[in-house]
Amino acid sequence: MYPFKFCKRVGIHQVKLGFSPIFLRYFNEFKESDYARGGQEATETVELPEGPLPQFPFSMEPQLRKLGLPTKLDKGVITLTSSYVICTEGARLSAEQARLLKLLQYKTSVFKVNLLAHWTKTSELSAERC
Repeated sequence: MYPFKFCKRVGIHQVKLGFSPIFLRYFNEFKESDYARGGQEATETVELPEGPLPQFPFSMEPQLRKLGLPTKLDKGVITLTSSYVICTEGARLSAEQARLLKLLQYKTSVFKVNLLAHWTKTSELSAERC
């Protein structure tokens, strides 16, 4: 299932792994979409048009308003009173903007693992690019 020889839990977030060429290739190729966090650069401009937001329950309207969206309740449906630009490409995201992107399920970041060093067969630490 996993491309490494053994895996032993060492601490809360530390894992000791046996390295093999398959292991190195697995982590060098591993990439997964993720939600952006505050402080990261926006990779695209996201704008919401004026109108209803049916994906949200009516009880979320106060939370969306606290995050800066110009909203109102219209017959139990959250409605944007005007178009709203959440973020512009190249600008740093605030915590509120990152939260809005997550609520709208915009995955604009990529999670990947960069291996900086590994043990070789001769039991020496190799700091070469993996």
